[in-house]
Amino acid sequence: MRCLRVLPEAEEELAEAAEWYEAKRQGLGVELVLHVQHAFDEILQAPETSPLWQAARPYRKLAMRRFPYVIMFTVDDETVEVLAVAHTKRRPGYLGGSEVGAADRQTRPTASRQGSSCAGVTARSSRRARAGHN
Repeated sequence: MRCLRVLPEAEEELAEAAEWYEAKRQGLGVELVLHVQHAFDEILQAPETSPLWQAARPYRKLAMRRFPYVIMFTVDDETVEVLAVAHTKRRPGYLGGSEVGAADRQTRPTASRQGSSCAGVTARSSRRARAGHN
């Protein structure tokens, strides 16, 4: 099974979104994180079923069903790498610009998991969402 790696920028996007939703309604930020974790599992099971974002770029996308977010990722034989957890209505041009392209050119530590053996990919996001509302 492939390992899922989440770039720090994608983790931060998710954490910020979870905080925003949690401020709107207690438990909603945690719900977002749970939906994203489910989407990560879905991507790991069959990454090639997600469509290519653009023919000229190797990025795939998975649109969230409950929240207006899209998960952008790349896939190879060993790894699925999440580049962004992006809001679909904010920052026009964000996904078409250099930000996503720059992400795959840089090497840096990432959160990772493989099946159930790698824990806590989005644990920080979940903790941050709950922090202000306990």
